[in-house]
Amino acid sequence: MNDQMLLQRALDAWQLPGPLRIEPLEGGMNSRAWRVETAGELFVAKLAGDTAFEAGLLVAEYLEQAGFRAGGPIRTRTGALTVPLGDQCLTLLRFAHGQAIDSNQVEDLRTWGATMGRFHSLLLPQRPPLRGLSSIGAQIAQDAFDK
Repeated sequence: MNDQMLLQRALDAWQLPGPLRIEPLEGGMNSRAWRVETAGELFVAKLAGDTAFEAGLLVAEYLEQAGFRAGGPIRTRTGALTVPLGDQCLTLLRFAHGQAIDSNQVEDLRTWGATMGRFHSLLLPQRPPLRGLSSIGAQIAQDAFDK
């Protein structure tokens, strides 16, 4: 079975309305990603294997619930954040529309700074719940909040 078929089968955990159009995305750090298009909706499927992956998903989910568009995860029909795919984990993220920041443009840097300020201010008052994480993943998330 090829990678595309394995990915398609793993995405069944989310019960997306078909047919799915799946295209690889370039530029992932320590992960692979695909653009997933259904009938009128866009998502990103992300495959990663490091311990901090699920902790990052919990943070993104918390931010989404607080009203910050962070491309947060969509839980599977069983409530999981990820499904195993080989020795890695696959998640499905909301597609975050926008454009890349140009670090040569002062206004883009101001926008980035203001966005990061809002991001951090949302995380300060209340830490997201760390239920379901391995002890290593929970420690990584806890360390991120303590900085």
